[in-house]
Amino acid sequence: MNPDIRRLLIVWAALSALTVTTMISGGATSPARVGALGLAVVLAAAVIKVVLVLAHYLDLRQAPGWLSGFRLATLVLAAALYGLALIG
Repeated sequence: MNPDIRRLLIVWAALSALTVTTMISGGATSPARVGALGLAVVLAAAVIKVVLVLAHYLDLRQAPGWLSGFRLATLVLAAALYGLALIG
């Protein structure tokens, strides 16, 4: 198998696992509110998914400066959302 296709399939499997993790920790099947820990897990999974998509599907691993910038922006946004959720 082509190494690029193999890499993309592994990333796809990781994205799928992170989606299931997000659904479970976010309480997709429960009407109850998500607690602080559940929200932290959801946001962490989202940040990891963003980085995986940027690095492997948009191929920003070839441009580490751009990848670092987007990673930082994503982390700042996730931290701001987490802080706002805890305040509210």
